[in-house]
Amino acid sequence: MRDRELESIPEDLRDMLHRHTKLDASKAVSYLPVNTIENVLGISIDAYTSIIASNGGSYIIFGENECCISSGAVYAFLPVELSGVLERDEF
Repeated sequence: MRDRELESIPEDLRDMLHRHTKLDASKAVSYLPVNTIENVLGISIDAYTSIIASNGGSYIIFGENECCISSGAVYAFLPVELSGVLERDEF
C-alpha cells in the first residue's frame, strides 16, 4: 500500500490497521473480518496482506465457510512467536 493511500484513511482507522498488522512478541496473532477490511478500512485484502507481510508477519485467509465469521477473516501472525506461545502453553 502506498503512503498516500494510507494517508487517506482516517487516523482512528489507521490506528486499527496498525494494531492488527504490526505484531510483536506481546501480540503474536490478530485477525480482522474481511468485511471490516474492505468496508470499514476501505482497502483490499491484497493491500491488507501486503501490509502484514511488510511488517514481517505471515497471514492466512479463511473464507466465509471456513470460520465462524460470516464474511471470512484474515489472521495475521508471527510464526516464531506463535510457535513459542503454543509450545510454552502446551496447546
